[in-house]
Amino acid sequence: MTRGKIKLEYIANVAEWKGSFKKRKMGLLNKVHELCTLCGVEACAIIYSAYEPEPTVWPSPLDAQQLISRFQELPEMEQTPRMFNQESYTDKRIRKSQEQAQKAAEEEQNKRHGNSSCTNALAGY
Repeated sequence: MTRGKIKLEYIANVAEWKGSFKKRKMGLLNKVHELCTLCGVEACAIIYSAYEPEPTVWPSPLDAQQLISRFQELPEMEQTPRMFNQESYTDKRIRKSQEQAQKAAEEEQNKRHGNSSCTNALAGY
């Protein structure tokens, strides 16, 4: 039996919010653990909350720091082949849209020239 889709909205009741946060945080940490175990990747998670004095760090603060340090020591080209920030994502989308618009304009121009050639051939020009 499947659960129905829940409507995502801010939880105003603080007790419900804290309970939901705790369950979802544990679920997220479990998913990171599964990802590391099943896929053989290294990962860490750091979760900050306004209601907890210290952030939750998985697998441990020392392991997370070592993993982050190793990542930062990589050359930039190895760090970022598929990593995006908002600016690089937007730039990539703009370039892609411009290329699509240029391709569509070229196709439209080819259609016009192609149709006029056919019309000219039929008219005997």
